Amino acid sequence: MLRKNKELLFIGIIRNPCAVLNSWMKNEKEFPPNCSPLKDWRFGNCKNQGNEDYFGFYKWKEVAHMYLDLKDKYPKRVYIIKYEDLVDKPHYSVKRNV
Repeated sequence: MLRKNKELLFIGIIRNPCAVLNSWMKNEKEFPPNCSPLKDWRFGNCKNQGNEDYFGFYKWKEVAHMYLDLKDKYPKRVYIIKYEDLVDKPHYSVKRNV
């Protein structure tokens, strides 16, 4: 989409992977009871149903790298914001990064 639409801007939000996994495992609605945190945290296979699901550490890593690659390719149109900064100071984070 960035290649085809020169007016498009993209904001990627990246959260610390430890925080992502911690939330995933502690939220009963996110981590199904039939899953094993010790077994499924890497790939999230118990939750991922296809190519459009991004659960587990390796999917987090895939998305984070995709955002960083887009930032390298379109530095003036792609912005990366750390989730923790967005939570702590939302207005400052957006103004500073966009």
